[in-house]
This record gives sequence, structure tokens and C-alpha cells, in this order.
Amino acid sequence: MNLIKSQDKYNLNDNGIRSLLYKIAHNLSINYLKRNKTINFSPLDCDVSVPREASVEDAIEAKVINEEIYSLLKKIDPLLRSIFIMRKELNFKVKKISDITGIAERTVRRRIDRVVNYLYSALKKNDFFNQ
Repeated sequence: MNLIKSQDKYNLNDNGIRSLLYKIAHNLSINYLKRNKTINFSPLDCDVSVPREASVEDAIEAKVINEEIYSLLKKIDPLLRSIFIMRKELNFKVKKISDITGIAERTVRRRIDRVVNYLYSALKKNDFFNQ
């Protein structure tokens, strides 16, 4: 239904339809989760929680790493980003993510691994890890 409503606004060639369908699926998933109060959104620039015994340097370092992770997440495919956020930040089970996105569970696991590997290699490249 949303595709039919949007056909006048967007160029619906093969690539346009595919990206529009992903966007519609993403938005419908987010709206469903909001309506059912399953998730609480916080802005990407939210404060990083640091234990009280941590030093100021640790807090600053955690905030810098957090900002870097969110800037890296903004660069990846929106579907990959949504899957990663549902799993790592919202603690959804792979089965639930699979049901929401309509993607096979194995594919969801692979995509989560792909994002984690991307984040790790990008952070390592930017000298966030000494390993």
C-alpha cells in the first residue's frame, strides 16, 4: 500500500523500488516497535554511561569510541544498521529480528557478524585497539 502511495514521489526503476521497499519495511518495523512499546529511542548523541569508579579519561575515551561507532553506523546500509541496532542495543533475539525483517535467521546472523567485523576493522584502523 505504501509503495502505491509513494509511486508519484519517487523514481520507481529497479533500484528505486528495491530501496523504497527496504525503507518502507524499515519504517513499518520501527513504527510497530514504537506502538507496542518494545523499544525506547534515544538520540545517537546520548550520554555514554560510565561506572562511577571510572576516571574522567575513561569517560572521555568511552564517549569518543561511542561517537566513532555511531558515525560508522551512519555509513552502512540502513537495513544492516537496523538489524545491528535491534540485536546489540535492543537485545532482540535473532528469531525476532528475522520475523520483523522477513529475512532468514542465518542471514540475520551473517549480517550482524558483517557489521561487527566492519566496526572492529574500522576502529582498529583508526587506532582504537592496540591488538
